Amino acid sequence: MTPIAIERAGRIARSVAAVAVAVALVAVFAFLVGTIASRPLEYVEGEVLFDASRLRDHLRLYIDPLIGTYDYGPVPSRYYVAYIPIWAWLLSHLPASAAAVAARAVDLCAWYGLLGFIAWRARARNRLIACQAAAFVAATFTLGYFAASARPDTLPVVLAGIALWRAARARGVDAVGGALFALAAWTKPNVVGMALGALLWPLVSGRRRDARGLAGAAVTSAALATTLQIATAGAWLPHLIRSTHQPQSLLHLLWQLRAVAALPLAPLAGAVFWGARSRREPEAAVVFPALVTSLGWTLFSLTKFGTANNHWLEPCVAAVILLAHVPPPVVRPVARRAWPFAAAVQACVLATVSVYSSVEGARLAPGQSALIARARQICGAQPGDIVLSPDLGIEFMINGRILTTPFQMTYLVRAGQYPLSLWMADLDSAHVRGIVMESDILERRPGDAPFYDRLDPPIRALLARELVLAEVASGLRVYRRPDPATPRGFPSLVRGPGP
Repeated sequence: MTPIAIERAGRIARSVAAVAVAVALVAVFAFLVGTIASRPLEYVEGEVLFDASRLRDHLRLYIDPLIGTYDYGPVPSRYYVAYIPIWAWLLSHLPASAAAVAARAVDLCAWYGLLGFIAWRARARNRLIACQAAAFVAATFTLGYFAASARPDTLPVVLAGIALWRAARARGVDAVGGALFALAAWTKPNVVGMALGALLWPLVSGRRRDARGLAGAAVTSAALATTLQIATAGAWLPHLIRSTHQPQSLLHLLWQLRAVAALPLAPLAGAVFWGARSRREPEAAVVFPALVTSLGWTLFSLTKFGTANNHWLEPCVAAVILLAHVPPPVVRPVARRAWPFAAAVQACVLATVSVYSSVEGARLAPGQSALIARARQICGAQPGDIVLSPDLGIEFMINGRILTTPFQMTYLVRAGQYPLSLWMADLDSAHVRGIVMESDILERRPGDAPFYDRLDPPIRALLARELVLAEVASGLRVYRRPDPATPRGFPSLVRGPGP
């Protein structure tokens, strides 16, 4: 191809990328806003909203799961608090009926506000690439889904992003930045990637021996640790460790990376290349190490069972900040010509996934929420009874409480750190009236069930033995205890509207 033809093709590729990202962004934003009150809660949303409900009702948050708490009726709740309750404490100040929607709205505004602010305040020569990178990230469905939720993800990522943005402008982390990094990590412990690079690399490299950031982080951490230790009588750390210490596997990382094509790989790869080529620039001294450690920490975290694409929020923010502040590198003509085509391919893949996921999510959300609202009636639950779900968001929507945290308990049972007999005895209670499932796993043979699951095989076997399928709608399946005259087994299905 002639240089003129290559240039013309590059312009077309850039136009294709811009249109694809714009379509994806509109679809994702419409889904997040349009379903903010109708889409079911997911697992972590259920956890933190339950914690918030106990704080709001002035009930003890940290309990001994072996004893349980009977605050809700004859079947006790047994759980470990999975996160430091900073986010739950904030949500506890909202009315129970509005907490989920208000938290989603705040997080949605915070996420898109942060990306927009970084792009808007980018250096003049970086503004175009910063806007493009921010648009890529904002148009990614899986990032928007996790960010615009009631989960404790967005607040710490925004805090860490503000700290890194300030450090990029000042070319170093001051005490306030260190405090922000620490507060982010205490709000959600996995948000430490940017802090590791921004705080430690300047000291290790010897370029700038400024310990103000570390001092701010240390003082903030000491204050929070002391407060938690006193307020929880030392229970916060055992709960945190038991809730988050799942096994790690390289195979799980590879399984997680299957969906990485739908993530904003172009901005991430471009930011790494940009930072590596410009690493001697003063602006890159803090931001580039923060991006590298954030990416490394994310990949390491994804080896742990239970991690999801929410871990990509942090490195994506670091990438946008780097592209907004670090001077452009000198790029060879071949790379400069190839970049628009790579961006166009990435944008088309991202748009395909984001538009499909947004449309499908919007289609299913009303039917799922309607079925969840009827689950207690379908199962014949009375006051004091409970209808379960492996997804704690659904279980909390149904009952206003949770029985246990099945994902964490499954791995504690396998590690010999929680008695399976106690869990099964609770499930065998007549007050457990049914379960809402997101798959047909109860109807499969034991060998067909995946190892990565929220219900241990004996638990699945017990539920399959005790419950019958009552209704299927919008991808959810409701099982209930059979009436005395009804034979056990799944053929007694009463089918609702199709998925």
